[in-house]
Amino acid sequence: MSITCTVCGTVNPDGTTYCEGCGVELSAPQTAAPTPAVENAAPATTDTGLPDMPLPETGSGTTEMPQAAAEIPAAPMDSDPADSLTETSADSAPAAEATPAPLPMPEAVTPDGDLTPPPAQDDAGTVPVAAAMPAPTPQSDAPAKLGIKKYGAPTGEFIPLQGERLVVGRFDASSGPVDIDLTGMGGQEHISRRHAELYRENGGWMVRDLGSTNGVYVKKSGESAFSPRLQEPAALADGDEVAFGNLMLTFHQG
Repeated sequence: MSITCTVCGTVNPDGTTYCEGCGVELSAPQTAAPTPAVENAAPATTDTGLPDMPLPETGSGTTEMPQAAAEIPAAPMDSDPADSLTETSADSAPAAEATPAPLPMPEAVTPDGDLTPPPAQDDAGTVPVAAAMPAPTPQSDAPAKLGIKKYGAPTGEFIPLQGERLVVGRFDASSGPVDIDLTGMGGQEHISRRHAELYRENGGWMVRDLGSTNGVYVKKSGESAFSPRLQEPAALADGDEVAFGNLMLTFHQG
């Protein structure tokens, strides 16, 4: 029987102590004793706490140990730290945002520099609406009148304008009376029987010439001269002067 070197693989004659190829000490081979086959041996059992299950039979006549029916669940993988932080932040957030409290109203400053306290609020935080004040009467709805002037100065006498349309002129037996009769006033000789008309329009007063001989003229408040003879109706404002021929009157309203 030969001895094969386990280092270099050289086959040496039986009884050689050292390998002829590499010089390593050789050891005699050992023959393993055959293991007798055990037929129909009962498989080893392990107490797993599971119910007994029938053993399958194979064609060779030998039995095999079946796999355990129960499986051990795999351990869950570690989640991403970022996801954990996100979930933690989401869990720590409040379920609902709190309703902000109403801010106090700032104090108003008057033109004189004084502070005006804000209006009082009720329990619900709303400011009660003040009762509506009556609107002031427009100037156009105020009573109007003509002030009489003599020698360029007001006399303190007035002619009230009452009605929607008033004819200015002189009385004549053939044409009849007029609404504003200027007979007896200075400059009446320049006044026609139906000289002009004063009437209301859009809440204001207008004046127009009715084809008089000497015309109608208007001097606006603050101006120094009368306008040219009226060809179209003109609107009157408080303080304007109107001349019928050479007779001058002042329009007042309010």
